[in-house]
Amino acid sequence: MNLSLEKVWSEVGRDYIGGLINSESCFQAVLYKVLRDNLTDTTDTKVFVEPVIKYYDSGSPQYKPDLVICQNKKIIAIIELKFAPNWNPKIKPDIDKLNILASQKSMADKYYVARKPNTGEWEEKEYEIMASSVFIIAVIGNYSSKSVNHNSIKSLISNMNYAQRFCLMSGKVYGENKEPEFDVEGSVDEIPINQW
Repeated sequence: MNLSLEKVWSEVGRDYIGGLINSESCFQAVLYKVLRDNLTDTTDTKVFVEPVIKYYDSGSPQYKPDLVICQNKKIIAIIELKFAPNWNPKIKPDIDKLNILASQKSMADKYYVARKPNTGEWEEKEYEIMASSVFIIAVIGNYSSKSVNHNSIKSLISNMNYAQRFCLMSGKVYGENKEPEFDVEGSVDEIPINQW
């Protein structure tokens, strides 16, 4: 089974067009719910919100991706979100952070992303980023923004370690006279499930 990013993104798009997404936090909640709903057949796949991934590069000791999809101790996808429907979302810092994780420059190869429900402590289970992990930027922004333009993003990530495992899910907001468009572009359009 593969998780279709086109299907996921079209469901998010329906909620945005329906007026149900009004902030980045709401966007994150909707995407989380859509991902969970589309992963119902897989009991060993989990979606985590803002787990702390520790690394030491450029003086910053930790990174909290917006969403992380894990299966069998493997981080299979990392998703960064940006929401600025009437403006230019700034995604360059997220692109750089994803590159740090993809290049394995971090001090540790494995990360604690889940907590024990009964104690609140971190699970002993360590998750690792794989050479096949998918890196996703999901952005809703003004149509004229470079952040929603795949060709602009492609030039930013062309030298990045994850360029062949990258997906841009873009929501382009045009204004009063044209309905927003939601597209999936990049070198991947689905996340492999149950191959881990």
